[in-house]
Amino acid sequence: MSYPKDRLVHLVALAGEGSSEKRRALLDEVTALFLERPDAYSDAEREQFGVILGRLARGTGLEERKHLSECLAAVAQAPRALILELANDAPAVAYPVISRSPALNEVDIAAYATTGTPEQKLALCERADLGPEIVETLIENANERMVEALLKNTALGFGRSQFERLVRRASGRKRLQRALLARGDLPVDLMNGMFFTAPGELKMKILGRNAGLDESTLDLPPPAERAEAAQEDAPDEGGLVRLLRKGDRDGFLAAFTRLAGLDGRTTRRILSDRGGEALAVVCRALHFDRATFSSIVLLANAARKQDETDGILDLYERVPVEAAERTMRIWRRCREILADAPSAPRAA
Repeated sequence: MSYPKDRLVHLVALAGEGSSEKRRALLDEVTALFLERPDAYSDAEREQFGVILGRLARGTGLEERKHLSECLAAVAQAPRALILELANDAPAVAYPVISRSPALNEVDIAAYATTGTPEQKLALCERADLGPEIVETLIENANERMVEALLKNTALGFGRSQFERLVRRASGRKRLQRALLARGDLPVDLMNGMFFTAPGELKMKILGRNAGLDESTLDLPPPAERAEAAQEDAPDEGGLVRLLRKGDRDGFLAAFTRLAGLDGRTTRRILSDRGGEALAVVCRALHFDRATFSSIVLLANAARKQDETDGILDLYERVPVEAAERTMRIWRRCREILADAPSAPRAA
C-alpha cells in the first residue's frame, strides 16, 4: 500500500525529533494511519506497524499507551504481538484490549483466565465472547469484583449450577444481589431463595418481579398435595394470636406452617427474617388484618429491637396483596429451595 509523499515526509520529520511531545505526536500519526484502512494491509505490514507502534508507545507515558489500547481494542486486524504487549502492560492499558480485542484468541483468553493477574481476570469478565469453560474457570476463581462483572455481562449465559453458586456467593452482599436481580435469566426459585438474605429494597424488587411473572410458564414443581388440606385443618388468624399469647410457640409454629402451606424450616426462616418482609408477604397473602400482623411481629420474635419492630409495622401496607399472593404460590412450589437457601450473615 502506498502513502502520500507529504505524509511520509511529515512522519520522517517527526521521527527525527527526540522530544517526548514529538514522540507522542508520531505515535498518534502512525496510529491514525493504521486505523484508516487496517484491512488493506498484508499480515507482514500489520506486524511492522505493530513493531513501530510498540517501540513508540514504550517511550511514552501511561495515558498515551492507554489511548493506543483503546484505539486498537475493537480492531480485528490489530497487530497481535502489540495487542499481547498492551494486554500485559499496566491495568489501565491492558483493560481495553483484554475486555474487547478480537485479536486475542482462545488460547490467550484461557491463559488470562487461569494465570492472569486479578486485574486481567477482571477485564476478561467483561468480554462478550467467553465460552462456557472459560466462564466456569472465572467463577471458580472469582473475587467479588469479578463476580459482579460476570453478572453484569449480559452477553454471558449461566447454567443452573453456576447460578446456584453465584447466589451463594451473593448472600449478604448487596452489590452482588442487585446484579443478580438485574438479570432476566435468573431462575425464579433461586431468585425467591435470595429473599431471606436480601436487604429490604431488594426484597421489594423480588416481589415486583414475582408480580409480573406468568405462572403458567414457570418451570417449577406443583405445590405439595398436602398443602390445601393442611390449610383447612389450621386455625384462623385469631387462633394463631391466642397460641402466641399463651406462650405456645411450638403450637403457633405448627399452625402457622399448616396455614401458610409451607414446611417448618421455611416458616422458621420467615419468622426470623429481621426485616419482617417475609412475614408481611405471608400475612398479606392470607388476608390477615393489620392487627394480626402486628401481634405476630410483637410476640413471635423477641430478638427484634424496638426500632426494628416499628419499621416492620409500617411496611405492612406497602406489600401489595396481589404480589404477596403470587409470591406465596411460588414459594409453595419451590419450598426445598427456600428451606435450603443461604442464610443471611449474622450481624456483628
